[in-house]
Amino acid sequence: MKKIAFILAVLLAATAGRAQETPCQDDDDVARMPAPYFDHTRPKYPMNIGPYSAQEKAVIMKRLTEIEKVEEKSRAGFQATGCVLRVSFSGRPPGFFGVTPAAGYGYQLAAYKNVCHIRQHVVKTVDEYTTVLRVDINPFLGAFYGQTNNDFYITDKRVRYNVSIGADDALINTGYLQKHAGSRVSQWLAQDQVADSKSDFDKINMGNGWVENVMMGSDPKKYQWLDRHYYITKNGAPLLAPVSRKEYLEGLLEYYDIEKKNFQLSMGFKIADDSRTTSDATKQRLGVYEADKIAYQKIYEAKVANVKKVLADHDADWLSKQAVVKSRFVRENDYAKASNGLLDFVGFADNEEGAHRLFQYNFGVDKQVAKPFFMRVQFRYEMGRYYSESLFKNFEKNFDFGALRKMLE
Repeated sequence: MKKIAFILAVLLAATAGRAQETPCQDDDDVARMPAPYFDHTRPKYPMNIGPYSAQEKAVIMKRLTEIEKVEEKSRAGFQATGCVLRVSFSGRPPGFFGVTPAAGYGYQLAAYKNVCHIRQHVVKTVDEYTTVLRVDINPFLGAFYGQTNNDFYITDKRVRYNVSIGADDALINTGYLQKHAGSRVSQWLAQDQVADSKSDFDKINMGNGWVENVMMGSDPKKYQWLDRHYYITKNGAPLLAPVSRKEYLEGLLEYYDIEKKNFQLSMGFKIADDSRTTSDATKQRLGVYEADKIAYQKIYEAKVANVKKVLADHDADWLSKQAVVKSRFVRENDYAKASNGLLDFVGFADNEEGAHRLFQYNFGVDKQVAKPFFMRVQFRYEMGRYYSESLFKNFEKNFDFGALRKMLE
């Protein structure tokens, strides 16, 4: 009897499952079927807003729900088809935009494509999506403009020192940068980090227009997978402001003090490790440390003196111009000769080809962590796939970007 009862239960479950499945003839048939919609209260996966206080989470949820309503309003009178629409909210730990701490969180509407199972002739939903609308609040545009490893040698290539640029390593090891902004130098971005062209940079920086990348497909008349980004700024104010030459030079002086402390700390660790043994190699390295200590002090003094001289030799007009650096590398290739530590100042680049204009976040000081400072609206869609193309065209026609901009006021 138990065996019969078990079999009956299995059959009933299977029958119930089939009763909920929608029959179909082919994919064209499925493409015309209305799309079910699930808002954030019925997510596909559990939501995680991030490590915020109850008050901050309430602000975040209120903002994301408002964005959800803006999207829903854009589809009034429009019937999505051929997919399942699912909303989800997400968040990440707060980060610093210059000196301003800000939470990062986002809204997502994913369109999971429906297909007609070739043998069963029932509607099946694809597990992964290729069409998605995202609204990200306070997304990172990039980190420190510098490139390459933060290491250098002084007198012997066999002994290299790795130093942090953002803050004293002793502080970093205590989690300092999780609650404090890093050094001024570490807060700056290069224009070419943000966008490939000045035209696209201006669109992003001023919140005007959109930028788009082709992810797949070369013929727009047949098929293309596209990724479009819009940026929303407060009252059209720029997200990023130029770093002046004066700010750059003063930032270098701050960094040189950080580098000196981190160099000394790194050397201290190396000496402590090598003092445990008495091998010939260890004795040689201990000798290198003594030479490096003397040589680095001279390097530090020369770098500081050089920057102070530049500051003293130029007037306010020259110093107010935008800082443009020749390279994003924090040191030159040191195969042939030592690099004088990191960020050794050799002059500004002005209009030289391949130069890099530096910018800084333009948010001022604000300690409301959950506050939205700017938004990025992303729509990833497929031209040549009706369910995706029609959803995008409706968004393009009816989505209220002005409502998002009001949320920044």
